[in-house]
Amino acid sequence: MTTREIMVTGLAVIFLFTALVFLGACSGGQSRVDASGVTTTRPAEPKSPAEEREAEARRTADAEAGRKTEAERRARLESVDPADQKFREEVRVFESEPVYFEFDSSDIKAEYRPLLEKKAAWLKANFETRVRIEGHCDDRGTVEYNVALGEKRALRIMDYLVSLGVPARRVLTISYGEERPAVPGQDEEAWAKNRRAEFRLQ
Repeated sequence: MTTREIMVTGLAVIFLFTALVFLGACSGGQSRVDASGVTTTRPAEPKSPAEEREAEARRTADAEAGRKTEAERRARLESVDPADQKFREEVRVFESEPVYFEFDSSDIKAEYRPLLEKKAAWLKANFETRVRIEGHCDDRGTVEYNVALGEKRALRIMDYLVSLGVPARRVLTISYGEERPAVPGQDEEAWAKNRRAEFRLQ
């Protein structure tokens, strides 16, 4: 055999081997390498009826779990719907109970701490609701001083609610100073009712 014939024969063998490897790689079966280093293939084994039933049962269970989770989420949202009569009554009570202060003071009196603890518990239970605390003063003192004092009163209550576990991001404060008296008058009875903090839910 001539040198040319040897070269042609060798190229043909290499081409044939490459084609066989390529076809094996493109087949849909599973491949493995045996001890001699030669790649062999075998068809993928079909699932048994029992395995098919098990897979279908898993899919059904996952779908049911998804439906249950969505139903629970909707129930939680509906339970705090502002249109609900019970919720509206709770809001009315929450907003109708102010906190009163002594003259020229922002300290929370001991008698109001249980009330603020009740408000904190309600806010934590109704986690989508925010509260605005409005600080008020009587009309003694300058306008600027009373605005600052009203802010101190609102902030003092905010700090107490936060210390009870209400997230600070859900509590807003504003001071109206002496601008919005609860009752008119220039006596101690009127002044006592105007030194207060009120609550508005949002």
